[in-house]
Amino acid sequence: LSANFAPVDELPPTPCPVVRGAIPRCLAGGAYIRNGPNPQHLPRGPHHLFDGDGMLHSLLLPTAESPSSDPILCSRYVQTYKYLVERDAGAPVMPNVFSGFHGLAGLARGAVVAARVLTGQMNPAEGVGLANTSLVFFSGQLFALGESDLPYTVRVDPATGELVHACVEKVRINLRTGAVSRTPLSAGNLDFGVIHPGYLGRRNRYGYFGIGDPMPKIGGVAKLDFDLAGTGDCTVARRDFGPGCFGGEPFFVPDDVEGGKSGNEDDGYVVCYVHNERTGEDRFVVMDARSPQLDIVAEVQLPARVPYGFHGLFVTQAELQAQQQ
Repeated sequence: LSANFAPVDELPPTPCPVVRGAIPRCLAGGAYIRNGPNPQHLPRGPHHLFDGDGMLHSLLLPTAESPSSDPILCSRYVQTYKYLVERDAGAPVMPNVFSGFHGLAGLARGAVVAARVLTGQMNPAEGVGLANTSLVFFSGQLFALGESDLPYTVRVDPATGELVHACVEKVRINLRTGAVSRTPLSAGNLDFGVIHPGYLGRRNRYGYFGIGDPMPKIGGVAKLDFDLAGTGDCTVARRDFGPGCFGGEPFFVPDDVEGGKSGNEDDGYVVCYVHNERTGEDRFVVMDARSPQLDIVAEVQLPARVPYGFHGLFVTQAELQAQQQ
């Protein structure tokens, strides 16, 4: 809970300037939203990175009709049942999954929680999770996801809108023999891999990964070409954020405006938040996904610190308008 792992307060909608380049048209009017842990109360005992309450950091970008307007940053807690109970109590009262049952003190906290449940002060059927892990936009609504709570929703097939089960694993299956093989794609310390969202569940060529420097800090982004599997390191582009600068999961936004007719899977931009530990400055960074060095084409200077977090999502202007309707 120190440096950029420390929690921050909620931030009302606040303008922030574009300090480099220009926001691409395919991002205009949309919002980049990233989830992450942000404990509303300091823990009374052991703490794990995954234990913080979910907080969404949303950057709303100007529309194509008002390109000179400033982007708007807003940070808000996900109001889970656990968050609301502890907000009203003014202290952490529900144990966390990853560190809440450690030693005798953890057992004592568990006994207190059991007593609260038996006396009707708490209802675990309402959920005990933190909703701090990821995001999905489905049926006109934005859902904050977690991996330590009741199953409210799962991932979505982007082509049909159908809810499906998904797992994170890269394998090759021989349908004739039934043999399954795995091929290393890079010797680097990579995590938070993403692809073009329109290729989920389909054969795809490119992936974008955070570079651990060391984990859980992300010092840059690597682009891998899966067609090169078996020939050595598949990295075909790389962007390092620089000394003392760390980001998080990269997110790929397809260019459906300028590059939508080309048919190239990597026509688009990679976006993420980046924190400078030397200056304390935070920026929203937009990188050209097709360039050999993932060139930065736009940067937005943020008015407040965005702690290191987990997964994000880009919601298009059309999706936002549909939600408002």
